[in-house]
Amino acid sequence: MYKNILTSTLAVIAILVSSCSRDKAIDNTYLISYDDIAGFTPSPNNTLMISGISHSGNTCTYVDKDLTYGATYKRLLSEFSSKKANKVTLKAWVRKDVDNANLKLVCSVNKGEETILWNAIDTKSQNLVKGEWKEITFDTDISKVNDGANHLIIYPLNDGEGKIMMDDLLISFE
Repeated sequence: MYKNILTSTLAVIAILVSSCSRDKAIDNTYLISYDDIAGFTPSPNNTLMISGISHSGNTCTYVDKDLTYGATYKRLLSEFSSKKANKVTLKAWVRKDVDNANLKLVCSVNKGEETILWNAIDTKSQNLVKGEWKEITFDTDISKVNDGANHLIIYPLNDGEGKIMMDDLLISFE
């Protein structure tokens, strides 16, 4: 009887191991709340983050007249998936507290140090309401630059005079 239980248990374990080793669907969506800064380029003293006013969590990134670039997310395309993607969709929540605050949410791809693709959405076209969070979204075709050795770089770029915050960056691949 002990031998039958042991044999049955080993058979179940073998089935589980073989089913786990098969290819699984790869999750193609990544949410960045800015509370976890893994994947971001280094910044002294986390000066690119602000606390207490985020859309969710504790912190968000921002840009203003003195800070041209917000927290920059940079990863190899191969780190997202072994499959080549043709499109990147970016969604983020933005909030301005003065009328003259604007940013561009930039999606670029670099081959080494050379920028081979640059695309952005400008919040000037998004009818932001002062003091309210609003979701912005846009797509970028990466089909011609989707080599796994290329870096995907995402960042907010100041395009105004006042402070504007960005939070909850969602990156999706198709």
